[in-house]
Amino acid sequence: EALIRLGLRENAYTAFASFQERYPDAPEVPENLLDWSRLLIEDGRVAEAEPRLITLLETYPTSVAAQSARLWLGRIYMERHDYEAALRLLDALARPPDAGPDLRAQAWYALGRIAELQTNLTAALDAFTQGENAAADTGLRLENRISRARLLAQVGQPDQAAALLEEAVKTAPAHARAGEAQLELAGVWLDQGQHTNALAAYLRYLEAFADANGQARALLGKGWCLWHLGRFAEAANVFEKAAAAQSDPAARETALIKAADASFANQQYKLAIESYRRVMNEYPSSAQSAQALFQIAECQLALRDFAEARAILILL
Repeated sequence: EALIRLGLRENAYTAFASFQERYPDAPEVPENLLDWSRLLIEDGRVAEAEPRLITLLETYPTSVAAQSARLWLGRIYMERHDYEAALRLLDALARPPDAGPDLRAQAWYALGRIAELQTNLTAALDAFTQGENAAADTGLRLENRISRARLLAQVGQPDQAAALLEEAVKTAPAHARAGEAQLELAGVWLDQGQHTNALAAYLRYLEAFADANGQARALLGKGWCLWHLGRFAEAANVFEKAAAAQSDPAARETALIKAADASFANQQYKLAIESYRRVMNEYPSSAQSAQALFQIAECQLALRDFAEARAILILL
């Protein structure tokens, strides 16, 4: 651990291997294998971690370290889409009451994700509920609750989803996961067309949470709410801010286009032309370029510049 904290990771690998070779019967061997595997997984060397986790499980199945090994190996199999093997390991960890509560919660969460990927939504909802009930850690409880709420919204139960998310935010308002719950709540309202509620939820996020990615999502959501509420001047301004906040190019493009659309809807045609041209300059190969060009022609028509509009339309 000291070597890892000092950034001497290769030295740490050597120390793990040396301990395993010199003290094969020491009681610390299971923890050594687990820590060794964790470092390998952190460094993206999953193929090297897997046999060590298997050795840990086969040789020390009743050790405390074996519980974490089941979780990590189950996740490896899940990522590989070997769901049968993953389910076998995760189910064995999730159900025994003597396993650590947070390990059980993580196992239930993984089981829920597998069920969701297999479109078994009833099993997924049950797993996320079990995970929330098992967890001692607030973040794990919220993680399972947020996933359950997201699924409820997908299966046509948005009111139940919103109630779960609202309660989640109230019970742990300062937790980072509460911010995710707040964004999910806003998204549920937005998807249901309850734009006033959604706007209020996005505003609460922007006021309470500082995460950069969350702020970018909330600004984009706020822009959509203002758009649907017909508050186009405000929407254009917010979409511009959202574009500046995005790290994802596709999300930035969407925000820029909607800023231009909002200016057009607000009859600010010269501003809209500038915004559409900005989209075309930044994303020349975009599938949206032709539409942006058409919108520029529409702006020119509204400004009664018929010659310019005609010249643009000829290009389409």
